[in-house]
This record gives sequence, C-alpha cells and structure tokens, in this order.
Amino acid sequence: SLSNAIGELADIDRLRVGAVPLPQIEHVLTNAKSGIEKIDQAQLKPACLFVTGLRYDSEVPHAQAARQIARLAQLQIYHGMASGDFDEVERAVRRTLRLSRDLRPRGVMIIQLVSMAMDAVVATAISDLVLGNKQLSVEQCDRLLKLLSDHQSTATDARTESYRMEYVMMRN
Repeated sequence: SLSNAIGELADIDRLRVGAVPLPQIEHVLTNAKSGIEKIDQAQLKPACLFVTGLRYDSEVPHAQAARQIARLAQLQIYHGMASGDFDEVERAVRRTLRLSRDLRPRGVMIIQLVSMAMDAVVATAISDLVLGNKQLSVEQCDRLLKLLSDHQSTATDARTESYRMEYVMMRN
C-alpha cells in the first residue's frame, strides 16, 4: 500500500546518506499526487478545522493521516533537492507546516503531540537534507527561514490548547 511504501522509504538516516533509490521515491510521489492535490486545494481556504468528538474514546484518524503527510514531505524534500527543484522542497515544507497548524485548534493532547512531531520531521529534513547542499542559495535559505518563522508566529500554542481541550474532555 501507499502508506507502507511511504513508511518504508521515509527513513531520515537512509535518506541522508542517499541509500533510498530515487525511482522508488518518484513512484511513491506519483501515487500520492492526487492526495497531495486535495490537501493543497483544501489549504487554499484561510483556515481548516478538524472536528472530532470530545471524549477519550473519540477517533482521530486525521492525526495518523497527517503524520503520513509529514513522512511524505521528507520524500518530497529529498526528491526536490536531488532533482534541483527547490520549489518542490518549499511546497512540501509549507504544506506540512500548515497542516500541523491546522491540527492544533480544538486538538487534545495526542493531536498536539502529532503536530509537534510533524514540525520535528520537517525541521530534521531541512537540517539533514537541505542545509548541507552546496547548491543552496542565500535566497532559498531566506525562504525556508520565513516559512519556519511564520509557522512559529502563527501556530496555536500546543501546550495551552492541549490543556484547554483535556479540561473539556475531563468535564465530559
């Protein structure tokens, strides 16, 4: 399945040393294209909200799907750097950080943890797969820094939001 293929290939240690064959990554990215397009279409709206139940037994399948988007972003970042397409890198970072921010409002603690894990995946991919590239320009670094800075300044505080929502769940 696509999910298994993403999980198998999105290994930052293997990506860092170039041990993942580019054709396999391209195959996965091709298969994920329609899903990526749907996320990009949804993100044209100013805000997205994931409405879930407010009980401990509420299901949160969107959280697991969001984690897969972060793993897919690792592959896109690697592919973009390998093929010299920095716009692909930037789109993957932007999409994933936006999804991370969209998870936070009304998110219980586990959702906040998923959001923070997504941020960490993106930051690690930038650090390990992008910043050491000798073809990287100052302008490209500035674009990445702006994405990260904007994310940090506009994201809901995960800890505060998790406490707020955990309180609501405890009351329920």
